[in-house]
Amino acid sequence: MQEKHVPSLGLRYWFVFGMVSIFGANASDLATVLLGAGHVRGLPMLVVALVVAAILVVELFDKSSTHAWYWLVIAVIPMASINLADSMLVDMGLGEVWVILGLGVLLVLTLIISRSEATLLVSELMIARPGPHARPLTDAGHWFAMVVASSLGTIVGDYCSVNLRLGLVWASVLLSVLVLVVFCLHRVIDVNRLLLYWLTVVAVRAAGTVIADLLAKEPHLALGLSFSAALTGALTLALLILWRDRRGERVT
Repeated sequence: MQEKHVPSLGLRYWFVFGMVSIFGANASDLATVLLGAGHVRGLPMLVVALVVAAILVVELFDKSSTHAWYWLVIAVIPMASINLADSMLVDMGLGEVWVILGLGVLLVLTLIISRSEATLLVSELMIARPGPHARPLTDAGHWFAMVVASSLGTIVGDYCSVNLRLGLVWASVLLSVLVLVVFCLHRVIDVNRLLLYWLTVVAVRAAGTVIADLLAKEPHLALGLSFSAALTGALTLALLILWRDRRGERVT
């Protein structure tokens, strides 16, 4: 992905990332219900891979400075994440704890193996750059790691709400506090910025998964998947339009 299409890291980035995560989770669940596909042995992952590939190809020819391409990929990745998580839990019959540990290891290995020493150093330097110049290196390794981290966040969110029996409300509160704690780590100078970036992705995805379920399924809210997806999608679009990137992003 062209660097001018990648948003700057900072409060706006993570706020939008959180909203896109909530919308993506609701939209993925809605698509699964409408299509009746379940996790169908990797079919949604194949569809997402083709969609992402198409987006990235079209993006190469866009001469504008819009970040819409980046956020569009972030929005469709949850479908692959949910499918991967279901495949490991249902098809492979693995326990949640083992899946969480396995995905954590896979994420670290992805960050190491998918990049050479040079590109790994470049990615670390790009994330550590000051102010609006900081941004992730969006190569193939980045997007594969995003699927793994999103899957990990999805399972962590479900584990907190279901296995720990916290329910959607308290799990949302707990994971939101976790996100705030992780954000506080961004103030620590000695923390590895690349690892902190992916830790934040996992935390935000976990919170987004539970909050999406809270909006769609909590009896006291009773928004439903369709309305919840439409609402969070509209809020995300409004956020992108009203809160511009410091580098002068064009929304369209």
